[in-house]
Amino acid sequence: MERVLGSTRFNGTTTTVQFGDEDSTQLLTAQSCLALTYPIGTGEGGFGSIFSKDSAGTNPRGPRFLIDHNSGTPRLFFGCNSTGVGGSPQVASNTAMTYGEWWSSAYSWDGTAGFAAIKLYQGKSGVPVVETAYTGGSNGAGSATYGPVFGFSVGNRNAQDRTFNGDIAFVARWNRVLSLAEFRTAQTYGPLAVPGLVFCWANGRDYGPFKIKPTNVRVISSGLTPPVFVPLLSRRAFAARSPATCALTGTVTTATETDIVTGGKTIILTLTNDTWVASGATFDAQRQNIIDGIDSAQAEAAGWDATVKATQGVAGVVRTSNTVVTITLDAQATYNITATETITATVPATALTGGSAIIATPTFDVTPVGVTGNPWNYYAQLRRMAA
Repeated sequence: MERVLGSTRFNGTTTTVQFGDEDSTQLLTAQSCLALTYPIGTGEGGFGSIFSKDSAGTNPRGPRFLIDHNSGTPRLFFGCNSTGVGGSPQVASNTAMTYGEWWSSAYSWDGTAGFAAIKLYQGKSGVPVVETAYTGGSNGAGSATYGPVFGFSVGNRNAQDRTFNGDIAFVARWNRVLSLAEFRTAQTYGPLAVPGLVFCWANGRDYGPFKIKPTNVRVISSGLTPPVFVPLLSRRAFAARSPATCALTGTVTTATETDIVTGGKTIILTLTNDTWVASGATFDAQRQNIIDGIDSAQAEAAGWDATVKATQGVAGVVRTSNTVVTITLDAQATYNITATETITATVPATALTGGSAIIATPTFDVTPVGVTGNPWNYYAQLRRMAA
């Protein structure tokens, strides 16, 4: 567990971080945003702005991403006013957030006036984000617009008092619509791990390619007291990192039909850039899922799926470290194949702290044997010849 270093405390009344009118803040077409926030109470005016790109006036226009506290429980909101009388395409989540916890909050929008083109995602820190249910939305008219006068603000809304109440660790924006899987990748490995990043303000610095510098910073504090700990999101999380992988090794990689009948061969699954879920009851509950993820590409009547996958005991699945699991295969007396089986291991998302399934590499083959050697196979061959 690592602390979010340098997250900025917004005081709910006067704090803001403002940026100039850079190209990367002027997105009115397809876009996505992911922010890590720690709300501690109702924001100013009943809202807590994560970012805004508004024009002046009591009815400002422009993209705005915030937490709406006016419904009785805090919930996510995104909108972008248009030049038409019809107001803004906007949508609000129907999934409540809670104070005093880190939240990964995200939206995607394809830039059109229909609110159905907006999607909201959220999840507590360390838990993969999911798309939320919606309480409703409205469509816009005309074309989307923004206000160049105030530039781009984090932690408040231009032209209105909408100060965030709590901590913001980072705000990242992309110039395209991200998928759920891409949001989860950015959540786990940092925003730089997902292509299309045009802006990322974090720990008082910009990690985006345009190197935007904060101006007119009124208040910046240095995080929470007492410290709050969350996984994988420290300063170094923003360095570009490769996606998680799983290497498959072990004695099973040279297995024959006889070896599967006899048992004792090992499958070793070694993770890179991810870890297995916690040892004990949490991991034990995933052992059957790990077995179920090891599949044959063939459909032998007495092959891998019908015998090994169906009867392998969970006691043979051992978490030997945070990154290594060793599976020792049980004896399978009825295992019988007529041709080579190719076996693929897919590590289930529920067994990984990163929350995304991984296909292990390489695959391995189990080769059949002839009538000599294996007595089980000998009788099987006789049955086939007599058929």
